[in-house]
Amino acid sequence: MSQVVQRAASNCAVYRFVGELDALTAPHLRQVLAGMASSARVVIDLSGVAFIDSTGLNALVGGIRRIHECGGHVAVSSSSPQVLRLLTLTGFEKIVPLADSVGEAGGKLHA
Repeated sequence: MSQVVQRAASNCAVYRFVGELDALTAPHLRQVLAGMASSARVVIDLSGVAFIDSTGLNALVGGIRRIHECGGHVAVSSSSPQVLRLLTLTGFEKIVPLADSVGEAGGKLHA
């Protein structure tokens, strides 16, 4: 698992997660997203994610809710058809915009 937190040209924080998002990595994801709760605009890049289980999905939703509670806006990007399909099937797009790229996700953010 690896991650990078950076500032993009669109003035948003970008968090790139690589690997499997599961019971082993979910605590780390929760911690990182909690640290980003004060960011006004966040893109979570899941392009490097090969697998998401229910624990990982729960950690992702919890982190996004925390950012929303602090007044931030979040979008999720992934170039993986499998990941986007899972997120779509679970109704994920009802809580955040989904996009195929970081740039597209950044463009869907408010504020």
